[in-house]
Amino acid sequence: MPKVSVIILSYNSLEETTKPCLESIYNCKTNIDFATVVVDNLSTDGTRDYLESICDNYKNLHLIFNDNNYGYAKGNNIGICSIQADYYVLLNSDTIVTDYWLDKFVEFFDYHAEVGMAGPVSNSVGSGQRIWCQGVTQDEILNEGEEWSKLCEGDFFFTDMLGFFCVFIRKEVFKKIGLLDEQFGIGMFEDDDFCLRVQQKGYKMACLEYVFIYHKGSVSFKNLEKDYQKLFLENAFKFETKHQRKWYTHYRPSSITTLVNTYLNNNSDNFEKTRKKIINKLQVIDSMEIIDFLEYVKLKEGIKKAKSKSLSIKKAKEMIKKSIGEKRWQILKKYLRKLD
Repeated sequence: MPKVSVIILSYNSLEETTKPCLESIYNCKTNIDFATVVVDNLSTDGTRDYLESICDNYKNLHLIFNDNNYGYAKGNNIGICSIQADYYVLLNSDTIVTDYWLDKFVEFFDYHAEVGMAGPVSNSVGSGQRIWCQGVTQDEILNEGEEWSKLCEGDFFFTDMLGFFCVFIRKEVFKKIGLLDEQFGIGMFEDDDFCLRVQQKGYKMACLEYVFIYHKGSVSFKNLEKDYQKLFLENAFKFETKHQRKWYTHYRPSSITTLVNTYLNNNSDNFEKTRKKIINKLQVIDSMEIIDFLEYVKLKEGIKKAKSKSLSIKKAKEMIKKSIGEKRWQILKKYLRKLD
């Protein structure tokens, strides 16, 4: 039985997604005994021929060819049920993994029994897991991700939401809460649903800031074009009906400023690292389609609690001002003016 089973759902877009994803898995460094299960949801672009052609090259590669496009939840459930492992990774096919990604997750779980599920940081994810990357090409973004991982060595934060482009899950979690809810069909909101159920069972969820996974970003959903909005609304209704609560996006300024508060409240003496992390998250907020700068006011709670380090905080604020520019600083300062 492998230590980790990596479940990948494939549906067309072979050259753009599945092929480079698998190549990254088998080219990156790892000391973990793992297996890869590719569940194909009836691709018609040569994906199946390609998978069969490489299967003999990797003894730990398992293939499942569905006779229908069962969607995200059911497709992954089929993969999970097909193999036993201590940990499962649900990995989107439009990702590129990096050296020792599995090793870092396994080591983290060995020391954090309270965590049932964890994820990495990425360039494209609708939550606090996102880091801002200046690069445009895949290689440029991967280089920035590597720099971030080195900067954040050993850093992690607890979260209420993990993007399912890459999630690492203990096997016991599935035993306690069940599999992904298949009522969400093709996809969307099964991740929100699963995260909520994980927390309701008392598990914590964590983002490992020293694990970076490149994500191209919902290639299959982009191909849905006009059906995307319809599917989103339908599944949002299913989620709200099931849990009797209103759904709110986790990708909003307040979620990022909460994370900034965490950075400010930690006891690290590495102020240069803290400065870089805060600036990056402010740039994430800048890149959001809708920015409500009033959300920045939540930063003041963290700064107030850091009064005992007033000299260090003052120095950090000066460095932030220099890095983000006068205009951005004035916007931020408007909500923090009484904290000096």
